[in-house]
Amino acid sequence: MGWRPRLLHRSDEVRPFIEKQLAAGTVIFWAGDPSDAVALIIDGEVEVLAEQVNGLVRIGKHGNGAYVGDKDVLAERPRRFTFRTTRPTRVEMLSGHLFMERMRAARAAAEPRAEALVRLLPASTLSAGLLPEEGLCLTSFPFSVGREGSDGKEDAASDAQARLVIAESPPYRLSRRHFTILREGDIIRVVDPGSRLGTLVDGQRVGLEPVTLAAGSTHEIIAGGASSPYRFQLAID
Repeated sequence: MGWRPRLLHRSDEVRPFIEKQLAAGTVIFWAGDPSDAVALIIDGEVEVLAEQVNGLVRIGKHGNGAYVGDKDVLAERPRRFTFRTTRPTRVEMLSGHLFMERMRAARAAAEPRAEALVRLLPASTLSAGLLPEEGLCLTSFPFSVGREGSDGKEDAASDAQARLVIAESPPYRLSRRHFTILREGDIIRVVDPGSRLGTLVDGQRVGLEPVTLAAGSTHEIIAGGASSPYRFQLAID
């Protein structure tokens, strides 16, 4: 008669999975059986048999790493085919419930994660006049912060749509392109391309070597020296 997945079911419990070594020619599922379990082939081969006028006819086969009986469980219908080992095969029998949990977990892992939200927030009275209270959501990178040119024009080397341009009177604390926020996937960095008075990120001076910021936290950025009024917070949510 061969081994049947009823070993998953005991009078006092229903086990979510069981591993079993099966002999060649063992029927795992019969056509017409309830679809309450799935078999994962760990090592071996399972053939798919369809009932026809002249008996069971092989219509396919599965090897290592394949699930058998899964489509009927997903469709919540009786077995349409018979599944039988062609050689000694080791399988992991999963209850239908555990199989569905695994599928949901696999789909969740495959779904693209939402990108972290990056916001530039005011951290001083002066910067509060430059940014909205809830912060400026950064969507275009690189994002540069710098001083407006003496002729009222922006630095032509930067993208006007991806910059915070600040009108400042002498003596200047800010350089034309003072610091830049970079993004590469989920990695957020800040670099100072060579400003005269420098940039501090969380109290540390930043230079041409970018500093990487931790996600899920808020970082302080001071442009123009430790006593500068140009203070910001960079929130990475």
